[in-house]
Amino acid sequence: PTESVREVLPYGFIVQLRELLASGPNFKDWTLAQSMKGKISIDGSNAGSDWFQVTADRIDKNDPDCVWRVRNIERNRSQVLEMWSPVRWVAILVKLQMTARTGQVRMADSGESDTWRFVAGRFRPNTGTLAHKDKRKSWAQGVFRRVVTLDGAETAVLYFNSNKTSDIGKDGVDKGQECPWPHLPGSSDDPYYWLEKLRQD
Repeated sequence: PTESVREVLPYGFIVQLRELLASGPNFKDWTLAQSMKGKISIDGSNAGSDWFQVTADRIDKNDPDCVWRVRNIERNRSQVLEMWSPVRWVAILVKLQMTARTGQVRMADSGESDTWRFVAGRFRPNTGTLAHKDKRKSWAQGVFRRVVTLDGAETAVLYFNSNKTSDIGKDGVDKGQECPWPHLPGSSDDPYYWLEKLRQD
């Protein structure tokens, strides 16, 4: 067949999955994702864990996006301090929010070298050490791309720096795909909100 043989997941389920995953405005609210164990490898260890051992100086108890725990290790009766990484779960949420493919979301560029930096819904000149300094030509390879409309208004679209077979025969900055996507009011529906939060944290 020329089309997928898979059944389409009803849209109501997709909306419910978004709300279950992004169940609040901060990463501390993502309790479902934090409880997931990941896949178990052949030797019985957890191969997909999103928890990483850290030292106490890495924990910011006042940051609602810094999720941490103390885990007991039974075999030697000790404890370890761990921090949760939301990276894998933001990728899943973005896939539930829009039409991007897994590879595109996983390879999205944070835009640290872009001429313009997307902050709190607006673009500002990027003053970071990696920022592109040539003022004659704007550099825009990050997931947030600045677009100026015909009437002079500034808006953001999402940009994925890979586009599967459409990239064949193209070089560097000619690759990829702009994805104009609406800015939606609910945080569970807005990929701009979570991608920016992930980049900031």
